[in-house]
Amino acid sequence: MDQTTENKNIATASVDAKVRMIARLAGVDGLKLVTSAQGGSQVFVGSCTADGLRGTSCSFKLIRGDIAHLRRQEDFFRRVLDVQADAGGTLTPSSHGLARVLFHELVALPGDDTVLAVVTVMVPGVSFADVVRTCATGVRSLSFAQTLLLVSSCFGALAQAQEAFDGAFVHQDLKPSNIVFESDPFDVASDLLGEIPQAALIDLDYSFLDEEGAYWTGPHGTPGYLAPELLMGEDEDRHAQPASDVFSLGVLAHEALCGSLPFLAGAPEAGAGGNAWKSFFEACQSAGTSAIAVDEGLPDDVRGAIRACLADDPAARPLASQAAVAFDDLARRHVRLKGDFIGDRHVMDVVTPVTLL
Repeated sequence: MDQTTENKNIATASVDAKVRMIARLAGVDGLKLVTSAQGGSQVFVGSCTADGLRGTSCSFKLIRGDIAHLRRQEDFFRRVLDVQADAGGTLTPSSHGLARVLFHELVALPGDDTVLAVVTVMVPGVSFADVVRTCATGVRSLSFAQTLLLVSSCFGALAQAQEAFDGAFVHQDLKPSNIVFESDPFDVASDLLGEIPQAALIDLDYSFLDEEGAYWTGPHGTPGYLAPELLMGEDEDRHAQPASDVFSLGVLAHEALCGSLPFLAGAPEAGAGGNAWKSFFEACQSAGTSAIAVDEGLPDDVRGAIRACLADDPAARPLASQAAVAFDDLARRHVRLKGDFIGDRHVMDVVTPVTLL
């Protein structure tokens, strides 16, 4: 074995030992690596070891980055945990829209490496990305009305999270892969009279509370789903805010119903660099043209609801709670409209990139 290979193996063993050490502190074992993102952040699945939670499936995340950001996020997760505990501490996210936080702590490691360790309960369901992909490949299908109902559930989860923090919650990276349904969304009754799958928002690495004095670090998330105000400047009206998440879910609604993002021809692909999307929005602004192009094949009332969520002015967008009601009403209005937009017009795969600005 050459020296380079030996040093690499020693480094790998050291990292593994650090992860195991933090996992023991967090009360998690049986780790399996899920993703290892740019910047060194890692996501594992495992099971809890603490009394009362033993065997509960959980997500164990090690977030790396700027120490100031890690401290802000540690405080954010503390507040999430406090709110969830006040709500009764249930392991399901139904009452607050967010996956249940079990543990959060900044951990200083040998070598001046600091990570934020966060443990959340695994939501036992499927993501919206999986739902759309399954429909696109023809494995299973949903009617137009059923899809509208799932969109309503997504807005409902966001509304619950916002309400839990007096309207201040901002996710910043809402997209199909970051929304998980607690039960099988394909079990929605065709007449919509049965139980509605509850949605939960996951991946809170850049979530924050938009409160007076809050420090915004700049846009984070997946270009294509990000609201234009996050890319077009950083003045008082152009920062991540609750209405920015409504825009992201408007994009998701259009993608779920039409298989495409709701932008003019020539828009970058979802996940393309932030500069490409910024240039696109600026070009539209310079031409006096809206960047939004909602599919004209959609029913007028559905087009109107999606277009409202995608308003250029954040103040003109509906509240998440209003959008949840609107899409629920639309679903029940169109319950007899079958699969006009499901299956034949879906993309063959859902783009769920992890590009962060």
